[in-house]
Amino acid sequence: MQSLLVQERGLSYNQKKLFSVLLTCYLILKPFYIFNSGLPQFADAILMVMMFISMLKLERDTLRHNSFLSWGVVFLYYSVIVNVIWGILLGGKLGLAMNSIFYLFNLIVTIVFINVSLKLGKADFMKVLFYATGYSVLIQCALIPFFLQKNGIRTTLMFNNPNQLGYFGILSLAILLVTSPKLKLKPFFFFLSILASFALILISLSKAAIISGLLTIFLFLIFKTHNADIRKTKKYLLVLIIVLVTLVSLNAKIIVQSQFAQDVVARMDSIGHDNDDNLEGRGYDRIYNYPYYVFLGAGEGLVGRFNAHKEMHSTIGNILFSYGFVGLTLFAVFIYHAVSKLKFAMTYPLYTVLLFGLTHNGIRHTYLWLLLVLLFISKTNTEEE
Repeated sequence: MQSLLVQERGLSYNQKKLFSVLLTCYLILKPFYIFNSGLPQFADAILMVMMFISMLKLERDTLRHNSFLSWGVVFLYYSVIVNVIWGILLGGKLGLAMNSIFYLFNLIVTIVFINVSLKLGKADFMKVLFYATGYSVLIQCALIPFFLQKNGIRTTLMFNNPNQLGYFGILSLAILLVTSPKLKLKPFFFFLSILASFALILISLSKAAIISGLLTIFLFLIFKTHNADIRKTKKYLLVLIIVLVTLVSLNAKIIVQSQFAQDVVARMDSIGHDNDDNLEGRGYDRIYNYPYYVFLGAGEGLVGRFNAHKEMHSTIGNILFSYGFVGLTLFAVFIYHAVSKLKFAMTYPLYTVLLFGLTHNGIRHTYLWLLLVLLFISKTNTEEE
């Protein structure tokens, strides 16, 4: 029966193994930044190989009657139209349209991930992603002793800035939680992977990532599950939390006097006091200073037009200002078709990731699009059941 399924997908055992290895290598190498942000990294070369092999034989079900992908394409087209028009109006600044390449790339990657999930089988696809993500965050944690900064200096590991590390941690945590419900897991590995993800969030000293991470773990603990392995993982987490709370309440020196704990507390105490902890610091002020752009969009880039020197630090805010209510609506419908018919207990990791995105622009990170694919696959599994 298994060999028949493989034949129906047109996939030999070796080809199936190849996709699993490529996926694993991509996820493990993703946190290793060699070049500047915005440029392809080494992991992207592996992604391109997987993209090429996958596209050689595209499964018909990948595109057929797929409203999720259709709305993604509509959003992409609209972004191109807005950027090209503004490029022309601004005197031939057609480089503005280059910002749409990020959406084109991630949409192609979305198609590839859906295609690979059909080739591997959705359960095997989820399993590979779960364990590869777990090993990835554990490897990053093994690097902490060599890169950890002290005295309030934020750690980056192999990323270019600490916010990228924090975002990687919250996205990895979300992927672990979305892939786990229907898998037979190793509870202790799951427990360690969750701890590793949150450890990466903590050492980044990203306030938004820490808040999103804490909320994610809280929701994970309170939602019921029929998976016995997940219930056991929750027990491990609760025991750890009780131990930590007890140590803090007893004023244990190993906790309260550690430099790292003091750095985390100081960072969280600074919420609302740092120069960028306000609407202006995150770039939201251009929305109310130039309100006429929020209908159809101002185009993405050339921020000097708005007396700014950097892009808006917000996923939703950047889409709203760059592509207007029209673009934001298209992107919202795109997300809706990924999560519709799923319960909140399944989709909350996406919403905590988007919470992080209120103060950082994370739409270009491929993991966000992968997370949407995983939810879309989970939805189709639910519909089949």
